[in-house]
Amino acid sequence: MNKDYQTIIVGGGPAGLSTWLFLHQQSPDLAAKTLVIEKENYPRKKLCGGGISTPGRYLLSSLNFEFDFDHLPIKHLEITIEDKSYTVDAPPGFVVVDRAVFDKALATEAIRRGLVLHQGESFVGFERDKNSLVVETSKEKYFTKALVAADGANSKVRNCLNLNESHRICRLLETYAIQSTIDEENTDFETAYFDFSPTKKYGLQGYTWKFPCILQGKKSFNSGIFDSQIHTKKERTSIKNVLNARFDSESILFDKKVQSHPIRYFSKDATFSVNNILLVGDSVGIEPALGEGISTSIAYGKVAANSILEAHQSKNFTFSTYKSSLLSSRLGESLLKQVDWAKSFYANDENTLPSLKRYFLGIPFK
Repeated sequence: MNKDYQTIIVGGGPAGLSTWLFLHQQSPDLAAKTLVIEKENYPRKKLCGGGISTPGRYLLSSLNFEFDFDHLPIKHLEITIEDKSYTVDAPPGFVVVDRAVFDKALATEAIRRGLVLHQGESFVGFERDKNSLVVETSKEKYFTKALVAADGANSKVRNCLNLNESHRICRLLETYAIQSTIDEENTDFETAYFDFSPTKKYGLQGYTWKFPCILQGKKSFNSGIFDSQIHTKKERTSIKNVLNARFDSESILFDKKVQSHPIRYFSKDATFSVNNILLVGDSVGIEPALGEGISTSIAYGKVAANSILEAHQSKNFTFSTYKSSLLSSRLGESLLKQVDWAKSFYANDENTLPSLKRYFLGIPFK
């Protein structure tokens, strides 16, 4: 078994796989000497609303990735602000996917292009050896010049860095519809629902959602609640109670055995890299306005791939320019704007309603 790789990527989700795919697009030779480690085996369950917006679709298209698996195109968005609902056209290309299916499809395509993937292998830690790293997993030790942390909000790679940073964790609960309560012939599976009324009603720093989805080959719905917690001094809301209140108003029954997982939100003051190590996706932070993870993670992959290629070409693995490159990229500009939007949305003051309307409906501030 080869134990020497130019780059090792920890995490086989959208952030890690897109980093490899963009690297392969620019340098197939370097990508061939890159290892991706995924602790589980595909397909594996991932809690996620599954929405992929226009930027994510555009980036996937630039990678020549085809959606040749079950997914649902979304034509409309129903936005509830306070107690009034608005229906608008969905952004072009907006789809909902099952993360288990999507991640497997992305991995399968990467393998077809030459990805070296180790499934069922967990990252344990690393040690420095002069200008390189010795990476230990549950199965082996490897040598590398560049390590990419693409292993989510609870990133083990990130934890090894002992960073002294603010919490920046969003809360999320999710569940699925009880299939027998869905009248498939008379149900709209082309509209995604965002309800911001709990912002004023309960002080929630987020929203509830209901998305059409494919569940075990059938059209269904996932539903959940997102709490950005971006205003850290505000009192925490009982998100389970808020979500249950939403379920009580639904004609479709949802499984009340909800599942939870954290999301890390972006900050320009975060640590983006250290010598030999890059952080991407949830390990750095995604946008806190809606908590959209898939498109954001794919965009991280493009920026990270550029930095990895530059490091190998210059033989400089400090990654000292990664942060500035990211902040000046389209992704960085978008993340900074989304942080500002989130602070405005979830302040629960006189600016909340107009800012939400402006964001979704193009209604200017008054």
